[in-house]
Amino acid sequence: MRTYTGSISSFTGWMTMASLGLTSLALTPSALAMDYYASEQWFIQQDFTIDAGDRVIVAANTQIYLNADTKLTINPEAVLILEEGVNIDIGQKGSIAVYGELSSLGHEYNMNRFQSVQLAPTNSDWQGIDTYNGSVVNLRHTQISHASNAIYAHIGTTILFPNEQTELDTHDSEIRNDHTSQLNIRYSNFNNNHTAINISEQHTFGQLESVIQYNQFNDNQYHLYTSSQAHNNGLQMSPVIVDARFNWWSTTDTNRLKQQIQDTQENNQDTHALRVDYSHYRQSIYDNDILTNAFLLQLPLKLKRDDPITIDPGFNRESHYRLDGNFLIAGDTKIKPYQLATLTTNSMLTVSENTTLTLDKTARFIAEPGAVIYLSKNSQINVQGHWQLTEGVQVIAEEGAQINISGSLYAQGTSTNRVNFSAASHLVDQNWQGIQLSQGAEINLNYAQIQHAQQGVYANLVPSIVNPVEDNTASISPDISDDQPTSLQISHTRFINNHQAIRLDVVPETQALETQIEYNDFVDNSTHLFTQVYPFHAYGNGNGNGNEAELNLSESQPFSPIVINAKFNWWDSNLVSDIAATIIDFQQAVGHTDGLHVDYSEYRQSMALNDIARNTLVVKLPEYLKVSDPFQIDPGYNLETEYRLEDDFVIVGDTHFSRYQIVTLTTGSNLHISDDISLSISPNAIFIIESGASITFGHNSQLLSQGQIIDQNH
Repeated sequence: MRTYTGSISSFTGWMTMASLGLTSLALTPSALAMDYYASEQWFIQQDFTIDAGDRVIVAANTQIYLNADTKLTINPEAVLILEEGVNIDIGQKGSIAVYGELSSLGHEYNMNRFQSVQLAPTNSDWQGIDTYNGSVVNLRHTQISHASNAIYAHIGTTILFPNEQTELDTHDSEIRNDHTSQLNIRYSNFNNNHTAINISEQHTFGQLESVIQYNQFNDNQYHLYTSSQAHNNGLQMSPVIVDARFNWWSTTDTNRLKQQIQDTQENNQDTHALRVDYSHYRQSIYDNDILTNAFLLQLPLKLKRDDPITIDPGFNRESHYRLDGNFLIAGDTKIKPYQLATLTTNSMLTVSENTTLTLDKTARFIAEPGAVIYLSKNSQINVQGHWQLTEGVQVIAEEGAQINISGSLYAQGTSTNRVNFSAASHLVDQNWQGIQLSQGAEINLNYAQIQHAQQGVYANLVPSIVNPVEDNTASISPDISDDQPTSLQISHTRFINNHQAIRLDVVPETQALETQIEYNDFVDNSTHLFTQVYPFHAYGNGNGNGNEAELNLSESQPFSPIVINAKFNWWDSNLVSDIAATIIDFQQAVGHTDGLHVDYSEYRQSMALNDIARNTLVVKLPEYLKVSDPFQIDPGYNLETEYRLEDDFVIVGDTHFSRYQIVTLTTGSNLHISDDISLSISPNAIFIIESGASITFGHNSQLLSQGQIIDQNH
């Protein structure tokens, strides 16, 4: 018979199970291990170990006392079974270490209890139950209270555990780190602990099978806390997903719930944790009071269609999910690659506070007509795949909510039923963050409406990290991994009461930007269109060896090659000065040379689509002024470069005549340069002012010539 160190009762020293009051149960003759049972009272006054192969069964309604600073250890392949009604009173800093199996099998009306022996206990009176790789913990109708960590599961780590007949130390120990741990915890209560369940992944990815369901968590500082150090070794996100559905977390407030569940949350970049599925949580202590349409991490299988449609060959028959009704995303959730999710007509999807919904690359999300997407405070939708919004869809956003596009967003409304992006409250014009695009993103808005955002549409194309080329002898340039242009196609869309309706931040040397912003209405925005150029400069790498690339945000980069097409829009005024004041672009006359060129010529003079101010010029000459059969003054000037201004024209924004262009202002015509505006004539360009033609200048306007002016009036 095996012997154990420790004592139960006042006897101390080495003793057998029998001498401790544990009687052997019937064994088969070939058995090498023994079964023991304890009844009535069991006093553990010093460290006690159940060895491999042994099984201790504690009879129903037994009272166990674990002394202060004392540890009960269950070795690998050892088992401790607690029948119903067992009470374990534990002294300060007492603890239980499980390398084998612990089964606490209480009854609904006769629960097992692990509790502090103190008359006025705190939430950290005793250490709790520590579990290690390969261990099994089964709890049914069990209550654990007043522990530092009621359950502390150590997974994915190298654990030293004692061999038979040794104390827990680092001498004569085995190493095991490749066994799956199991946590099967149901119908149990965790009360007044510092941390109810703590799952810690160390060094390497752990293996954990968890079913933590139908439990109650009350008055714990943390109900469920997870952490992962595997990232420190350069590993990706842990494959472990903790199944914690159908529990009562003492609240129905998802924000408060998140504060007590520490899991991976993309919103705050906390990836040093594990993923926890606490969807379908209960709304009260009653087991059947479950919020059935709440989910997180991934789309639930019950939403998968049996006969899905095939929109694209890449989307197979197993990938279509339909959300028909009202749904809540309770925690960070991903629509996975090649999944198609459809929010059906008049259905509603709410993204809870501080939560992120991510569309992976090749994933698609379609909102059918009349569907509603509600973004709670500080929530986000990250679109790496494709998001399609149809007529009448509403996106309602609370303070701090944001939509991030690195894939594509298509919002296609109609003139009578727009796609509407709006704030939940209209008290201020900065209520939600707006739609933000990164390099390579595509946005297509047609008959949409965006209101009360910090930036309605923000193309933030300034890279946070710029990588120099590896060859120190080569010229320095950015290492651009994705040369796909960023595309903004925005038409027939209203921007109302935003701080900045559209904002464009770019590095022209490194990025391609395609824009068509036409026939839109800009109303009551602080700034209708804001542009900013950040030039790229290369120099040493900061360690004295040279070869570093970085962004210099202070020096301006005039004459960006990017021109923003923003014609035929209503800018909330028909006065050129008012329009220019709400468009922050390249304006040389006033020294603003760190903006982009914006072509807002032929602006609308009212909200009527056909009320266009013709003969207005910005940035460059329009193609309709090009002469089909120009005369040739010089062989260097080819037949495609003559433009004729045969009427009265107004230059409403900084404009230049390009190299090798011939521009003729015809007899009887007038060209007016508006206030604070510059007309630049490039080298090798010719500007001909015919007899009887005239040029007039507004306040602080300029005519800057590096080419040739031929004035036939003199």
